[in-house]
Amino acid sequence: MAFIPFVTSTLGSYPTLHATTFLYGVTLSYTSTAYNLMLNHLVRTRAFLSEIREPVVAQTVRAYRTGWVGYVSATLLALVFPLGAFAAYIAIAAYYLVPRGLDADLDRTAE
Repeated sequence: MAFIPFVTSTLGSYPTLHATTFLYGVTLSYTSTAYNLMLNHLVRTRAFLSEIREPVVAQTVRAYRTGWVGYVSATLLALVFPLGAFAAYIAIAAYYLVPRGLDADLDRTAE
């Protein structure tokens, strides 16, 4: 997590270089892997509140996995087409702007 500001700054300064887009992708893929592992642990141990429905948890798992696949794919794309990878990173960020799964459900339960 502490490395993310550095790679983001580097990517912002040199968005057309293979190395910077690849380094950013590796960093975010690693972070996404860690988040997925933590979420899988929470699902396995049933650490969610009892009022959280199973389909909501499943939607959250799908959203996290979609992000992971996106980051890994964009990282590989960075080796060939850095600007395409840069665009994919922006698309992944936009994907996460829409609340889904537990994020969306928590908003509804607060009402």
